[in-house]
Amino acid sequence: MTQHMASSSHALFPTTPHSGSRKRALTIGSSPICAEPPSSPPPPQVNDLIRCLEVFGRAKSIDTAIIEAAFESLDSKHFIPDSLEVVPVSHLALLTNLPEGHAVALIKFAKRWCSKAASECKRAKIAH
Repeated sequence: MTQHMASSSHALFPTTPHSGSRKRALTIGSSPICAEPPSSPPPPQVNDLIRCLEVFGRAKSIDTAIIEAAFESLDSKHFIPDSLEVVPVSHLALLTNLPEGHAVALIKFAKRWCSKAASECKRAKIAH
């Protein structure tokens, strides 16, 4: 019975290869996940979609209430700026209540927005 318990309890702990052919059980201390929570909460993340839409709205002089409604609709369906380019114009216009011309402009704007954000991220990584 002890032998059975030892083998079954060993199966409860995943093993990872260690130097050579030996295996060792993963423990909390060996896990790559941080065991202690951060000392203070991280700053709140501003949603990229709302930032993109707000800048787009200012650039096209679209009323803030229309932009907020478009955000609510898109956010409820989990859209992000880089996913807008694959949405058909008529569907985006329907989701956002924007005229088709503004929907086309939003798709183009979001694509440029994402390219600019990716470039800034690369520059920030190089600087560090």
